[in-house]
Amino acid sequence: MNVRALGRSGLTVPEIGLGMGRIPAKRHGGPDPHEAVDLIHHAYRLGFTLFDTSPVYGRGASETVLGRALREMRREEVRVVTKFGLWADGRSDFAAAAVGRSLEESLTRLGTDYVDVYLVHGPDYPGQRHELVACLEEMLRCRSAGLVRSVGVSLGPGTEEEFRWLLGTGGCDVIELRHNMMSQPLRAVLRESADQPAAGILVKSPLESGWLADRDVFDASRQKRWDAAEVDRRHRLRRAIREILPSDADLLSAALRFVLHEPGVSAALCGAKSVEQLERLARVPAEPLPEETQARLVAIGASPMARSDKW
Repeated sequence: MNVRALGRSGLTVPEIGLGMGRIPAKRHGGPDPHEAVDLIHHAYRLGFTLFDTSPVYGRGASETVLGRALREMRREEVRVVTKFGLWADGRSDFAAAAVGRSLEESLTRLGTDYVDVYLVHGPDYPGQRHELVACLEEMLRCRSAGLVRSVGVSLGPGTEEEFRWLLGTGGCDVIELRHNMMSQPLRAVLRESADQPAAGILVKSPLESGWLADRDVFDASRQKRWDAAEVDRRHRLRRAIREILPSDADLLSAALRFVLHEPGVSAALCGAKSVEQLERLARVPAEPLPEETQARLVAIGASPMARSDKW
């Protein structure tokens, strides 16, 4: 798998990383803890060496199974991303004084003495801006102590103003944000940031929660997430995207190629619940989409149909 520089962090990462939000997650159709370790090992053999987790994923189970898997992997080859602010017991606590304790708990679950990327997990803007600065300062102290290699923020919905502010603080080595063919609210700032490389950009939800994975995503488990009007908007938007692509195009492949050739992007983070899904991700071509196709998809993202505050 191709690797890229992660901004100014000094790290390199594979173009596609494994998002661990549903690993393990048997009740959501994902693997149980034992299966999850096997799945991570298979991902590693395929070249997936970037793993994105958090204490809140599976209430600590995600970090724990990744830690078990790491025992059989070359740690120096792996990039572990974890987060601060949303805790394994379900609490939300972004106090800077708690950074060290949360990191210690994560390191214990992961069975490692450092993490490669440590992010503040979806802080609230603008109410927590002062606290966020304090958190980043504390995380930088953890970096100086060798407990983390790079620090930054995982944005929630995010606005252009918030993204610009984060880039301007100078304290972020890495920023994780949502960006895909169906949702591109931060694209203008993404392009601006690429002109002056600084923070590495990790893209979450490149397949928009499965809407860009060539399958029916509106199943029973998601009916509370979107109302009927939002589901209809998403179907119309996906049809419009489909009309731009060749009739035989693989939607998942096109979605990842779109993201990976956006300006400034270091890697895309994708979930996978099975070996088959992993192998499909591993087959995504490295080549960009045709320039005209990319431009038309960008235009779709700027259209009124693409505007929504719903994730």
